[in-house]
Amino acid sequence: MGNLVTETPHSEMNAAIEVLDRYGVSREDLAFLRTYPDTAQKVCEYLKSRRALFLQAIHGSLQESMEAVREIRDEELLCKICLCESVFEEVQVNAAEKIRDNIKLFNIVVTHPCERVQGVALSHLSHEYLPVLRKYVDVGLSNGRNIPNARALGLLK
Repeated sequence: MGNLVTETPHSEMNAAIEVLDRYGVSREDLAFLRTYPDTAQKVCEYLKSRRALFLQAIHGSLQESMEAVREIRDEELLCKICLCESVFEEVQVNAAEKIRDNIKLFNIVVTHPCERVQGVALSHLSHEYLPVLRKYVDVGLSNGRNIPNARALGLLK
C-alpha cells in the first residue's frame, strides 16, 4: 500500500472530495469502492490512464501527442492542450477540432497566439457568439489590449 493517506495534506483530500461531490459521488459510492476492490481498481486505472494520456499529449513526440489527443474526450483537457505553449501546433489544432463548448472555443479564439488554432476554434464557435466576440475585440482594442490575429480572422471592421 502506498503513502497516499499519510503524504497528502488534508486540504488536498478535502478538495478532491469536493470535486467528487460536485459530480454526484456520495458516501455510499465511496463505500461501494471499498467493498468491491475490482471496481475500485478499474476506476483507478481509468483515472491514471486519462492522466497519462494528458501528459503524453503535452510532453510526447508529435506522433505520441496526436495519438493521445485522438483518445481524449474531455473538453477541459483538450482546451488545456490547446492553450499549452509547449505543445506542437498540429496537436493544438487537432485538440481544437474536438471542442464543442462555446466558452472554451471563445477563450481559444481571443487568447491563442496561433492564427491556425484560432481559426479552427472560430469555425466551431456558434454563430450566436460572433456578435459577442466582435464586441469583445472592439472593447479590447479600445482598452489597448491586443487580440492576437483579430484582423486576419476577420474580427475587425
